[in-house]
Amino acid sequence: MLLVVIMPKLYFYLLGAVALIAAVIALVAPSLAKAQWVEQAKLVSDNEAGKYEFAQAVAISGDTAVVGLPYYGELTDINNAGRISAEVSRSGATGKVMGWTNEGAAYVYRCSGSRCSLSAKLLMPKNQADGYHEFGSEVAIDGDTILVAADAFRGEALNEVLQYLPLYIFTRSRDSWSLQQSHLALPYSLKATYSIKSVALSGDTAVVGIGGRTHVFHRHPSTGSWSYEAELTPDTPTYGFGEAVAIDGDTIIVSGGTPSKTITSNSTVAAFVFVRNSTTGSWSLQAQLVPFKNENTSTRRTVALSSNTAVVGLPGESSDRGAAFVYERNPATGKWSKQARLVPNDVLPFHQYGFGGSVGIDGNSIVVGVSLEHKASPNWFQPHRVEKAVYVFERNSRIGWWSQPVKLLPQDYKEVARTYGKRVDISGERVILSAGSIGTDSAYIFRRVN
Repeated sequence: MLLVVIMPKLYFYLLGAVALIAAVIALVAPSLAKAQWVEQAKLVSDNEAGKYEFAQAVAISGDTAVVGLPYYGELTDINNAGRISAEVSRSGATGKVMGWTNEGAAYVYRCSGSRCSLSAKLLMPKNQADGYHEFGSEVAIDGDTILVAADAFRGEALNEVLQYLPLYIFTRSRDSWSLQQSHLALPYSLKATYSIKSVALSGDTAVVGIGGRTHVFHRHPSTGSWSYEAELTPDTPTYGFGEAVAIDGDTIIVSGGTPSKTITSNSTVAAFVFVRNSTTGSWSLQAQLVPFKNENTSTRRTVALSSNTAVVGLPGESSDRGAAFVYERNPATGKWSKQARLVPNDVLPFHQYGFGGSVGIDGNSIVVGVSLEHKASPNWFQPHRVEKAVYVFERNSRIGWWSQPVKLLPQDYKEVARTYGKRVDISGERVILSAGSIGTDSAYIFRRVN
């Protein structure tokens, strides 16, 4: 009799448990389902010098992508031209040392449906080519505005001081791009040996990282002119501050770095978050983002930002295996908290991979690239070879879980494997990534099809 009473109860308990599990699976299923991505375009340079560092910098906004080619130029006698060259070769007939001038260029592509085509080629103004070089070393885009960085020419005047940064703003009207402003002025002067490390753009605000310093510029909507707004500084100095920057609206994230030799409290700060007061226009430090592991590494950090979610790539974490850390901000309190630690699911622990060498985010999608060349595993007991790849993670917005990564590999992957995925960016349904460094000449656009 007792058995008869227990069995129905057990039956209903089991039935309830099954129903609960089914409900959880139904809720989580969208976060576990992998999106389908297809290669939409392979982008190459039409310039012979383009095989050298084409796609050193890439950016995408909606259906428009921009690719930097710092070594765009013409073959010239560099003995007479006196410029740095991307390649040097000797002509047996003339004995002259020949090379490519490196004024640089930025290629703009427009995507529609399953195709992407060249829309414009942005060049440095001719009257400035003698003073600056490597136009396209850093690029950013937001809507109808493109920001392109160049480098100050490091020639005879190494001690020259400069107050204007070689930053060029282009704007689009219909489908035509024009130069809106060249050079953005600082309130102080820099030595001609500086180098622009990073740029980012959101609406009428641009942020620029210059070897330990980070500056903000603002465009006046009525005149279209850009002016200096602020310098962002951490509470304690770090080397490498500003080597990576990202912006979304009134929030900027700046990469941290190795702490100063006299400072130890900042050893684990991966990035700094600054916010702008919309009333006064002033910027203030809101948070310091610390990775999960207390690991001090000098490897370059990378950052990305979308609304209240930030991503910090630490390619040197876990003995250079690398990881990407996700942080979420509470809009009501402004407090940031750790949400996830993303790692590749096909790379064994202690394998030097450099995961997080580049990161991008848009809404509920994160893209992560790698910084190290692929190579055989050092583990003799489990020998294998890991492909360099770019990974996409998707978040279920209802529960905040991130899916297992989808791997993006082009059809001709074997030809570009050595330098694949050093730079990445994402916007909506498209990802752009580089296979660009010395010896390769391409970038790829992938499109989500479901």
